[in-house]
Amino acid sequence: MPAVELEMIGTLPKAFLDSLSVGISLVDPHGRIIYANKECSRILGYTPDELRRERVPFIELTHPDDRERNLVQQHRLMSGEIETYRIQKRYLQKNGMILWADVTASVIRGSNGEIRWTAGVIKDITEQKFLQQQLAAAEQLGDLVTWNWDVKSGKSQTSPRYNRVFGMPDGAPIPSVEQFLESVHPEDRKAVKSEMRRALSGGAYSHEYRVVGPDGAIRWMRGVATGVINSANEVTNVIGATIDITAAKTRKQPELVSTILRDAMRHIEANVQKPISIPEIAAAYGVSPRSIHKQFSAHGMTPMTFVKQTRLRAAHRRLADPDRKTSVTGVAFECGFTNLGHFARDYRKEFGELPSETLKRNL
Repeated sequence: MPAVELEMIGTLPKAFLDSLSVGISLVDPHGRIIYANKECSRILGYTPDELRRERVPFIELTHPDDRERNLVQQHRLMSGEIETYRIQKRYLQKNGMILWADVTASVIRGSNGEIRWTAGVIKDITEQKFLQQQLAAAEQLGDLVTWNWDVKSGKSQTSPRYNRVFGMPDGAPIPSVEQFLESVHPEDRKAVKSEMRRALSGGAYSHEYRVVGPDGAIRWMRGVATGVINSANEVTNVIGATIDITAAKTRKQPELVSTILRDAMRHIEANVQKPISIPEIAAAYGVSPRSIHKQFSAHGMTPMTFVKQTRLRAAHRRLADPDRKTSVTGVAFECGFTNLGHFARDYRKEFGELPSETLKRNL
C-alpha cells in the first residue's frame, strides 16, 4: 500500500477496513481513486490492485447520466462551499454491469487547511432500487399503492394513491407503523403483526386483511412485502405494495362500522387516561350498554378488550418517544394500568417485548 494511504489510514489494519459492509474510498484532489477497501472494489467492479495501479478517476466509473450532477456536488466540495455531500448514483462497472449506490463524500484537510483527500462511504442499494422500480411499474399497471419503510428511522415513503386507497383525506400525513396498525381491523391485527415480523426477519409475505377508515368504512386489502437485506445480513427496509380488494371479497359496498360502535371507540381513544365504564359511554351517546356490547361482539371482541388494546397502544407510543423523565411506572399509570405485573405481561404479548425494553431502546 502506498505511503500516502498508510498515512491516511493510520493504525487501522487493512483487514478491518475490508471487513466493513460499506465501501470506503480515498480520492486525491485530481479525482483519482488512491484507495478502495474490498466492498468498494466490488461495487466499482475493479480489483484493489487495478484501482491502485491505474489511479482511475471516480467520475469515469460513474454512469454517464449521473456524472453532471455528481460533478456539481464535487466542485462545491472542493471549492470549500460545503464540507460534505450525499448522492445516490449509478456506477458503471468494467463488465458493463450497473450498480446503484448511496454515496457520502467529505473532505480531509492537512495541517495547512488545504484539501488532501476526499473520503467516500459507499453503500450498495441496487436491490432496493430494483424493487422500487418493480413496484412503480406494477403501480402503473394496476390500482395499487407502493411503500418503502426505512426500518432504522421508522419513516415511510408511499406512492400518491396511498391516501385514496386507505380512505384517508387528501394531504393527510403518512401514518407511522403504529398508526397503520391502529387502522387495521382488531380481528386481523395480530396476523398483520406476525407478517410484519416475518419481513423484518428478511422474509416475504402475501396477506389479506381489513382496515377501518376514518369514515368507518371497512376495506379489504391484500398486502405483499419483502425485507431488503444489506451485505451485513441486516434488514434495512421493508418494501411492499397494497391493493384494495374490497369489491372482489364482498361483491357489495364496503361494510360500515355502526355509528354506535364508532362513537364508543372514539370515546375510549379520547379518554384513555381516565377510568372508563360502558354505562358512562352509553349515557354519553344516548344508547343502552347492551347495544354497545352487542356492537363490539359483532366484531369479535368485548368493549373492555378494546379499552385494554387502546391503552397498550398509547403506552407503546409514550415509551417509543420518551423524554428524560419517562418511566415505565409513570406511563403505566398515565394509561390507566394499576397492576404493573399485568401491564408488563399484556404489553409483551401485544408488542413482543417488555415495556422496559421499549423504553431502553429509545432513550
